[in-house]
Amino acid sequence: MRRHRFNELIAAESVACLNKALCHLKDIWEEIGIPEDQRLERTNVVKNHVKSLLDMMIAEEESLWKRLTTSIETCQNELSKLCLELQLPPFQEDRSSTMLQQEKDLRIHLEVMLKEKNQRMQALKTLTEQDQDLCDLLCFQSFSVSADSVPSLEQLCVSFHLYFCVNVQYRCKPLVSSVHGHVAGVTRSSTTAKAEEEAARRKSIIAVTAANRYQIIKSLFKTTKRRQQCNRR
Repeated sequence: MRRHRFNELIAAESVACLNKALCHLKDIWEEIGIPEDQRLERTNVVKNHVKSLLDMMIAEEESLWKRLTTSIETCQNELSKLCLELQLPPFQEDRSSTMLQQEKDLRIHLEVMLKEKNQRMQALKTLTEQDQDLCDLLCFQSFSVSADSVPSLEQLCVSFHLYFCVNVQYRCKPLVSSVHGHVAGVTRSSTTAKAEEEAARRKSIIAVTAANRYQIIKSLFKTTKRRQQCNRR
């Protein structure tokens, strides 16, 4: 209501300003002695000037409205796609805000979401590369995540898988090295059935899969502990 009264006041002041200008022009024309028909013609020129100025302003403001509408729709579509890719709930807009504020909020949120996407993809790339290096070293099956899609926060728990592999590498590296060496030696000197059986058992330990890696590592830890106890005795 208050805004409506303010707009009415501005419109009234504009009309008063235009009437004042026309009255001043009329006084000048009378002093000069310009005929009535020419006065009407010049008054029509003033009217056309004002109309042309208003039409130009209206066209500019309509163009701004169209740009804002297009930008809002584009941001909404991009945000919807990003929310699906990042597996996040849809962005809740403030419908009570103005178009300018709505467009600004959408652009800011879109920038945040794009940054989140880039960070996830970079984290996935780094973790996957490190994970693959460790899995090659430890003969583990690597963590399978598509490199073309944006990983969810749950999928980024590959960092835990990497952390697990790091711990295994440092705790069990001597044992893994000895297993590799023993298997290689047994394979070269596999002259008896017992040696072949031992080689097969050692190879099965190395051929760790994603399903049984934790059980195998637990077994390795127990074996290491027993060896340490035997060494103490």
